[in-house]
Amino acid sequence: MVMSSRSFRLGAVAALAAGIVLASCSSHVKDPGTAIDRMLAAYGCPKNLPRLTDYVGRGFVKQLPLGHVAVSHPFDLYQKGARYKTKTWLIQEGIPVDMQVLAVADSERTRWTYRDGYSSVPQWEADLLLYRFPLVLQWVSSPGIEGRLIEGDADDGSVRIRFENDGDLITLVIDDKDWLLRQMILESEADTLFRFEEAYGDYRKVDGVWFPNRFTASFRGRPYYEFMIPSIELGADLPDSIFAVLPADTVLPPPATNTER
Repeated sequence: MVMSSRSFRLGAVAALAAGIVLASCSSHVKDPGTAIDRMLAAYGCPKNLPRLTDYVGRGFVKQLPLGHVAVSHPFDLYQKGARYKTKTWLIQEGIPVDMQVLAVADSERTRWTYRDGYSSVPQWEADLLLYRFPLVLQWVSSPGIEGRLIEGDADDGSVRIRFENDGDLITLVIDDKDWLLRQMILESEADTLFRFEEAYGDYRKVDGVWFPNRFTASFRGRPYYEFMIPSIELGADLPDSIFAVLPADTVLPPPATNTER
């Protein structure tokens, strides 16, 4: 489990192997480095890495656990490297009844709701950003990061690579046709019950760059969140000051502003 704070320092991006042709390459890779190179190339990295890790997404988050009728709420997401923020409007019959804000910055980890006020975000939850898309692309391309191929379902059309980092066991599941990341699994050597999974789906190109529109996560085997962000701005120029609970965040907006997207 991610137990301690990490610095999230930017590592120098490793040079990609020359001459990779994604469409014609065999899916049978013999070493993890080749698979990682193909994955990074699929996203246009290292060139596109700054655009991928600084973005704004807008869409909907599903209300969990799911009932007989699926309910979704307007949702905004902001990311600038390891800084991260989400805003969720809880809507009932077209009227906003609560606001939920999560903000992670260098020295601040805060969760706020209109109904309950402030609470702290556990450090391990903030540390997850290192392994989640898109920051995981930066992490695996940093010097000294090495993984190994592991076996999976022979018919699932994927390549699995296992990494070890300070007691964390990170498994990346990469599609062996388009070489896009499909899933990240985080486990702990110290806590066998700890298991976090995040799946990435509904990929589409945003300004020529592949980006998932659907993020689905589970924690300890239970649904954790699922959100869709069909509106994405890559390379967003976000001020550091936005990654906090701002006064404007604590005011419920009119429903028409956030329910029609």
